[in-house]
Amino acid sequence: MALHIGKLIGKKIKEIVLTKSEFGRRINVTPQSTHYILGKPSIDTELLLRISHALDYDFFQHYLGTQ
Repeated sequence: MALHIGKLIGKKIKEIVLTKSEFGRRINVTPQSTHYILGKPSIDTELLLRISHALDYDFFQHYLGTQ
């Protein structure tokens, strides 16, 4: 099964009980962009780094196969 990073991010947001609005504020994007990000199967590495810091979780591990 292919990796869908947007779904993984959405799962982490729910896991830590964070609203999408707060998530957007943490990564400095609009609510519309937050929705767009969660639907994307791939994400720019710079954005993924910001998301990883904002959620205190290393999403890159899923690409390295070290999850």
